[in-house]
Amino acid sequence: MSYLSQQRAGDRVWLRDNFEVLWNAARRSYKKSGRGAVVVLATEQPVPGKGNPMYWLTAAQVEKSGDADVIRMVNKYDPRKEFVVIVDKGVEGVSTYQLGIEQFRGVG
Repeated sequence: MSYLSQQRAGDRVWLRDNFEVLWNAARRSYKKSGRGAVVVLATEQPVPGKGNPMYWLTAAQVEKSGDADVIRMVNKYDPRKEFVVIVDKGVEGVSTYQLGIEQFRGVG
């Protein structure tokens, strides 16, 4: 398994384990600001009881990034059952995922 494959597999485990927190953050942020993506700072130590620091990037902010894949995901997801999460790993790069509640039903 390549390093990238291992990294993405680790991301999927982390995303599954933190799905409820991410889903709730995405729902609140969408209701407040419209389309966008949850950004998780994986380079920061998790805050006890709260997890890794995260924030919301609006669709306009995502557009300014110029990242075609992230722009496509943010414009495409169905906010009733999906959201986009960007995992910022600092020097190791960024991984973006479009996640749906169907993928994680019963998790959390």
